[in-house]
Amino acid sequence: MTTTPAPTRSVPAQDPPPPPRGPLTPVEVATVGILSALAVVLGLLSATMPFLNSALIALSALPVAMVSVRLRPRAAISAVAVTVLVSLAMGGVLTVWNVAQGALAGAIVGALLRRGVGLLGAGMAGTLVGGVFGALIDA
Repeated sequence: MTTTPAPTRSVPAQDPPPPPRGPLTPVEVATVGILSALAVVLGLLSATMPFLNSALIALSALPVAMVSVRLRPRAAISAVAVTVLVSLAMGGVLTVWNVAQGALAGAIVGALLRRGVGLLGAGMAGTLVGGVFGALIDA
């Protein structure tokens, strides 16, 4: 007894939804706020614990990179701005330099990952940006 395969039904391809325009959505605002607060906390810890300074600055780049990868560029710019301004209000100039270094490196790495650059290329770009910005700060 031979069986014939069931006919396959093709589903028409749907266009992806257009990217959102206009102001940030409430979900984006909440995500930016929470992850920026995490970056500020890590920046405050890096300013107060000099023996973990470099590791905490590198970790403070992670929340901003997450915003850059997952959300639109407007949210990434907002995350960098909020992170720098809140760190200035809470920790002073030293904290701002530490947090700004991590936030800029995180935003650049996240944007590169979003564009499809591999982990190696994004990691090298982040290391380059962090090193240049760190050399400018420490000079």
